[in-house]
Amino acid sequence: MKLYIVNRVDRLQDVVQFLADDDRLLLIEDGVYGVVQEKYTVILPGRIQAQTYCLKDDADARGITPLAHPAVQWVDVNGFMALTEECASSVTWH
Repeated sequence: MKLYIVNRVDRLQDVVQFLADDDRLLLIEDGVYGVVQEKYTVILPGRIQAQTYCLKDDADARGITPLAHPAVQWVDVNGFMALTEECASSVTWH
């Protein structure tokens, strides 16, 4: 299982090609714009939506938390760390 960390929303479509069924996707920094409802269902296929996490502090800072798709799994810094421990390796997309 691999953790893909994405900090730019324009990289999401590139990343989803590489995700295996047991991988996790974590959106941070400007990547959190990917959880806005209109983008979320277009960019992220159904199988990936269940594996998608978002750093809540980054979404809150950008004022998009209320606009997020209801399936988003929110994490804080401790949740971020837990995901890195749970996954065998991680890849950051800039």
